[in-house]
Amino acid sequence: MVFSTPLSYFGLEPVTISLAFLVYVVLRSIYRLTLHPLAKFPGPKLAAVTSIYGASYDLPKNSSYVKMMPTLHDKYGSLGLLVTITFAPS
Repeated sequence: MVFSTPLSYFGLEPVTISLAFLVYVVLRSIYRLTLHPLAKFPGPKLAAVTSIYGASYDLPKNSSYVKMMPTLHDKYGSLGLLVTITFAPS
């Protein structure tokens, strides 16, 4: 007996979908690290690629990504704050 998934009806096997998703994530990461206009500014590379970086500070009960901002500004400089203010609508 052969079991088929609803996706195999359309000719899409789970392996094909997984591979396509992996290629998408890799290409998006390369774009965000090299070609994106904000790629030239300093900061954590994991934060540039994904939002998991911010979530890693928000998930623990006694931690907050917002409370971590002064530490990140001390480490990478306050250039990010200046860019945010510069690009804000007037």
